[in-house]
Amino acid sequence: RAAAMALAVAAGVESTPDPAQVIVTNGATAAIEAVAMATCDVGDAVLLPTPRYPSLALDVGARAGVTAKYVDDLTPTALRRAVDEDSDGGSVRAILFTSPDNPTGRWRSREELDAIMEVAHERGLYVIWDAVYAATSSAPDRGAVPPLDDPHVITIYSASKDFGLSGWRIGVMHTSNADVFNALMVGARFTCASTLAQSAFANLVGDDMCDLRAYFEDAAITLKSRRDIAHAALVDAGVPPQPEHLYPHAGPLSLVHLPLPQDADGGIALWRAILRKGVAVVPGTTCGAPSDHVRVCWGCAASDADAVDAASRIAAAWLECKCG
Repeated sequence: RAAAMALAVAAGVESTPDPAQVIVTNGATAAIEAVAMATCDVGDAVLLPTPRYPSLALDVGARAGVTAKYVDDLTPTALRRAVDEDSDGGSVRAILFTSPDNPTGRWRSREELDAIMEVAHERGLYVIWDAVYAATSSAPDRGAVPPLDDPHVITIYSASKDFGLSGWRIGVMHTSNADVFNALMVGARFTCASTLAQSAFANLVGDDMCDLRAYFEDAAITLKSRRDIAHAALVDAGVPPQPEHLYPHAGPLSLVHLPLPQDADGGIALWRAILRKGVAVVPGTTCGAPSDHVRVCWGCAASDADAVDAASRIAAAWLECKCG
């Protein structure tokens, strides 16, 4: 029940999903792999919008044997084209996406979600929504989420990001599709969370949805403020303002554009320069983004001052690379 309530808050829905349709797993990574095994055969493919979280291809491919096919545009035409293209002998079975997105931190728009659902219904695909950053995020289109009661939809959530409890290894899978649920239950035997972690999570969440919503609303405000302060610090240090299509809704994340001439090393020099300044970032190229981008998790900063310090160091490293 606690997992279902946390999922409802993340999805922004008023009613809690049926706890009988929820499975608790050993983290979201195990959940994604279990879903891939339940919905695909070895050699099949899932569509994955890019820029993307680098580990998703590994999550579906390492043991499930499923291929990630990257798509640049979430339009009906682009999705149909990707479904119809040759997939090395396998078939496209699902569309897997994060929203809010990792690495950009942006919510999928209503138009993008409509395109995903349209093609999924038309071609008989599953829609796998990774919602791990959803509860601590804000956006004008906050309600643009897949319908949880649609039998094509499988939702994945986790305590690792919104709750900051990655070590607890609590993942959540939800679907209203009985056949998929039964397949996931078979796989859940090998991916279940510990009884101790489940009990602790249930006690943490409690039984008052209003309290949980209030907690995450406060967290979203804090994270958004910290991210905006960091972005302002980047601009103050000389980095151009981030383009609108990259400005994030998810408080902890942003894919920062640090304009540089195209280089031959895929942004590794920029990444190393930032690391030498003592800031850990992810090179944009590992996410399918251009080489002059880096993914930053501002949520790791312990204070606004730490976020400003990190932004200043990133800008200093960028200026060093820019000036040669």
